[in-house]
Amino acid sequence: HDGTISRLRRSGIALHARSLFLQGLIVTMPHLWPNNMSPNFRQHHELFSSWALKHSYTLLHLAVSWAKAQPWMEAAVFGVTNMNELRQLNESWNQSGPWGSFSSTEWAWPVDNDIDPRYWS
Repeated sequence: HDGTISRLRRSGIALHARSLFLQGLIVTMPHLWPNNMSPNFRQHHELFSSWALKHSYTLLHLAVSWAKAQPWMEAAVFGVTNMNELRQLNESWNQSGPWGSFSSTEWAWPVDNDIDPRYWS
C-alpha cells in the first residue's frame, strides 16, 4: 500500500510471487497448525475456512485463484512434491475464483508477525 508495486512496474520490473501459501498455512485447516500460531490468527483462518467450505471452495483454490487475479503479478511460483499436487494445482489454476465479487482485503490479516515466518518460533 506504499506504492512500491506501482513504482516497480512503472520501472519495467516484473513481479513474481512465491510462498503464496505462507509455508502451507493458507491451505491447511487451522486445527492442524503448529501451536505457536496466535489464537486470533487461528480464529481468523477458521472463519475463512468455514466461508470457503460454505461456498464450495478449497483453500488451495482460493489461494491459487487469488494469485491469478492479481494484475500486478506476472508470475506465481508454486512448489509441488508429487503428481497429485500438480494436478490439484492445475485444476485450481484453471477455475475462476470469487475475487471479482468482493475485495480480497476482506480476508487480509494485518499482523505481520503472524504471517512472516521470520517471526515464528
